[in-house]
Amino acid sequence: MRVKEIICTNRNGDSLLISKSSIYKPVEDLDTTGVKASITYATNYRVHGATMVSSRLEQRDLSLLFYISVAGKTEDWIQKKRDQVFKVFNPIYNPVTLQLKTKTKDLRVDVNVETTPSIAPGFANSNRVWQKVLVQLSAGNPFFQDAETEKVEIATWVPEFEFSFEIPEEGIEMGARSPSLIVNVLNNGQIATGMTIQFKALGTVSNPSLFNVNTREMFKINKVMQAGEVITVNTNQGKKRVESSLNGVTTNIFNYMEFGSKFMQLEVGDNLFRYDADSNLENLEVSIYFTPKYIGV
Repeated sequence: MRVKEIICTNRNGDSLLISKSSIYKPVEDLDTTGVKASITYATNYRVHGATMVSSRLEQRDLSLLFYISVAGKTEDWIQKKRDQVFKVFNPIYNPVTLQLKTKTKDLRVDVNVETTPSIAPGFANSNRVWQKVLVQLSAGNPFFQDAETEKVEIATWVPEFEFSFEIPEEGIEMGARSPSLIVNVLNNGQIATGMTIQFKALGTVSNPSLFNVNTREMFKINKVMQAGEVITVNTNQGKKRVESSLNGVTTNIFNYMEFGSKFMQLEVGDNLFRYDADSNLENLEVSIYFTPKYIGV
């Protein structure tokens, strides 16, 4: 099987492991391919055929088929394991996060339970050795994502010493500013994705910004940042926000966006970004966080 294990966790925090080493064992592999595309065409009575206008992916449908290994177990034990299945795959606690481990990747996808788990009667499905379980799922967001978020630092301070060390009389340089104003963010996924941009002020900074060298798009905040302030910009679909955090207080600063700013996306492959500020650029640290997405694995 390509998928080695699946950890299923619902919104309530209830969890269940499906793997060959678990009491919940897979019957068949999870299909991680085959999402239907909806394509829009335009026609002209003078032209044969049609011209594609746009295409989009529909929701992903998934089926989980596994069995509870019950050989030699008591009825009370079996009932508790059945109860756990119904507890985890309860549509009331949608969505359920599936964490998938394949031979080469650790992925996750959020799904919704379409039908409560089915444990069909009859010897072929329920006997003294196994009890088969079928769960029908759908993912409104059809993309699989890497389990870990990637971080790229554009502007940061680099330590200049290692332990053990001695401080000479003339002193020692404890850190150096990263010299490059431009960084390449490599998206190894299969589709463009949003990101989280983090501006951190080490001292007073005026109007921080990030510029996409490839697309010529920009995102700028017209605000004087104080020492210790962190501005977080989320450009992911359905999660767009601009917030400032200072002294433990988080504030919505959407209205500080400069007119024309774009919630930039990371295209597949190379993405060149340049950071800037109207004053005190040396006090600014910039980091980008993103999670590659896949239409199939």
